[in-house]
This record gives sequence, C-alpha cells and structure tokens, in this order.
Amino acid sequence: MSSCRSFPMKRRLVIAPILALGLAGCHAQPSPKKAALRPVASNQLVIEHVRVFDGQRVIAETDVVIDGDRIAGIGPDAARDDRARVIDGSGHTLLPGLIDAHTHVDRAEQLQQALAFGITTELDMAGGGRLAAAQRAKPPGDQATLYSAGNPVTVPGGHGSDLPAAPTVAADGDMAAFVAARFEEGSDYLKIILESGTGWGVSVPTLSPAMMAAAVAAAHQHDRLAVVHITTSAEAAIAVSARADALVHVYMGGANPALSAKVRRAGTAVIPTLSVLVGVCGARRGDVLAAHPTVAPYLGQAARAALADMFPLDDPPACDQFLHAVAQLHADGVPILAGTDAGNPGTAHGVSLHDELALLVDAGLTPLEALAAATSIPARVFGLRDRGRIAESYRADLVLVKGDPTTDITATMNIVGIWHDGIAFDRESWARSVTAGL
Repeated sequence: MSSCRSFPMKRRLVIAPILALGLAGCHAQPSPKKAALRPVASNQLVIEHVRVFDGQRVIAETDVVIDGDRIAGIGPDAARDDRARVIDGSGHTLLPGLIDAHTHVDRAEQLQQALAFGITTELDMAGGGRLAAAQRAKPPGDQATLYSAGNPVTVPGGHGSDLPAAPTVAADGDMAAFVAARFEEGSDYLKIILESGTGWGVSVPTLSPAMMAAAVAAAHQHDRLAVVHITTSAEAAIAVSARADALVHVYMGGANPALSAKVRRAGTAVIPTLSVLVGVCGARRGDVLAAHPTVAPYLGQAARAALADMFPLDDPPACDQFLHAVAQLHADGVPILAGTDAGNPGTAHGVSLHDELALLVDAGLTPLEALAAATSIPARVFGLRDRGRIAESYRADLVLVKGDPTTDITATMNIVGIWHDGIAFDRESWARSVTAGL
C-alpha cells in the first residue's frame, strides 16, 4: 500500500460537498523514575483476556493496562498496580477509538453523539473551525476531539460559498494570501473545493486547474495537508495532478484503472464517504440503521430525523459505481479512510461511521482493512501521532465491543465500553438523556 505525505506538526495537528447544492493528572515524584510516570492506583484500569485490534493487527488474547490518559502496557506481563480496577474482556474486542475522517460539525451535541458511538476523533471538512478551537482550549470532557478545515477554498458563487461568513477567492486573487489567512484563523488543514456541478447535471463556478495547483502549493508551503472535494473523475485527475494529499469523496463513474493508478502514484489518499453517496443514490440505509437494537437507544430526535432525510434528486445516480470505484482504488493500494460526511441528509454523527465500515467491506475491504481505515490510517495520513493505535504511550482512546469485528464488521455496533483520553464515557446516561428528549 502506498503511503501519503504527512507533514510536520506545530503546536497541534498541522495538516460541504456538492450534495448540499441547493439543499441544503497526577503529581510527579522525584524518584524512582518509573514511579514519576505512574499516577495513583485509582487511575489504573486493566482489561484482561481481551482480543485486541491494535490498528494494524489482531492479538488473539492479551491484557491492556491503562494508566491515566495513556496506554501503559500490553500483555499479561505488563506492569500494573495491585489495586488497579480490572475488567474481564473475554469474548470481547478492544479497538482504538474510531476516527471519522469527514464530517461537518456546527454544535457540540454532535460531538457528544459521536463519542456515544465510539468515535473519539472527528475531522471536520468545513464549517467547524471555531468550535474546534474552543473545544481544544479546554479539557476533553464528553465529546469527540475535533480538528477542522475551517473555511474552505472556494470561488464566489461556488460550492461552500454559502457557509456563514465564508470568504471566497477570485480568479485574479492572491491565493497564497488567501490560504495563509485560513491557517491564521486556525484551520488544521486546507479544504479545497473543486466542484463544477457537472456530475449532478448543473453548472457551478469553481477553481481553475491553476488556482487548484496554487492552493495545494500554498498549503504545502505552510507544512499543512491539502484535501480536495471532488465529484467527477476529471476533477479528481486535476486534484491529483496538483499533488493533493487526499480526495474527500470518491469520484463518479465506477472503476477507472488509469485514474486509480494515477492516484496511487501520487500518494493521494481517498475518503470515499459512501454513507452519504449511497443516500444520494436512493438507498435508505439510515432508516435501517436507526432501527437497529444496538443503535436506537442512543439516538435523539435530531439524529433520527437526519438519518431519515433524503436528497430530493429526480434522477439519482447508481449506487454501484461508488463501490466499484472504491474497490479499484483499494485493489491498487490507495489508502482508504473511513468518513461519513455526517451533517448531510441520511447521515448522523457517530452512528453512520459503523455503516461506513460495512459499506467499505461491501466495496472489497476486509473487516481488518475497514477497521484500519477508521483508526491507524487516518491517524497516519493526518499526522495524529498519539492515536489510532493500541500501543504503549498512545492516548487511551478505546472502544470495547462484544464479539469480533475483525471477522464480522457489524460487531463494531455492540459497544460495551468507551474511553476518551482515559475517561470512561457514561453511555447509559447519554441514552437516558436522549430518550428524555424524544
């Protein structure tokens, strides 16, 4: 599998689709050295006899020691305090906290809902910049961690230009200055919109290939990632030629061997967002998802309504083309990242990522590969070096599920425990709160 470029971080991570067109601690001790790193016993948790998917491989049965907000050790011989709290993980699988690599966030409740379904990190792809900055200025609490593209690069009248107070760049504008302003605002990576509307039978102003290339180059000058919204294979080819780091939808038209090979050679990753695309083509998977017994108790009214919503297209595209495109890209070794485009009709934060994993398996990924697409791969591509794995010193972002999702991907929905930054999320209290709101 070819690798994507990952750029250096500064203080933190450095690095709305056409579908919406017209719709829309402890104290350190002086010695010994090991004791200085260990919090008091009450901060330790051990999950014993558990199957582990560490982000890359499966460990059939082992123990995992959590010490405060970090993973302190893995294995039956890992050092632990005699008074540590112990959970029997027999018959269960421990996963890294899941990462949704494409969402749109406009309120904190969406991040709570994400965490209630085991998503410990969301990557916002336009609109959530201020929320991301405010959230990371305080303790993690009971919300998924948010990173954001902030305001996207788009032209006057182009897709994304209707976001509140969204700036635009004209054909004769200073692209370098425009991109620099996005990072000054706090964008963690750059979202570029290359959307002509032709895939949907409309015409929309968009960037020229030269503007596209200038935007990517400017992002790379700032050591940040440049991700590109596309719909058609022609748009994807332009973005890949400009050395975009990721495409944040899969293109229409199905399998395209020549384009797929070009994507692989460029080291570009793809976030297909099958969850929203199959909704566009008419599949009502959201209704089925909302009714699932492992899901229904944790959905509030807004989430149910979002899952039941549909794009009002008179002539929806065929669903299979998107699965076939992903299958070709995956077969060619292109890094595939799981993302839902939650915030759009037919999707809801948190829960839709589980359906995205199932769709990726339908597209040809193995359950192990799909799990990696929601853990270690997005962490690597987006430079999130402290998560996406179950490994010593990594963040204790973890999900415990009943069964074995490494062989049956639907088992990810059988959630029995969630930890974010080592803090257990009270899922049943969440269920009571959303039920009270119905």
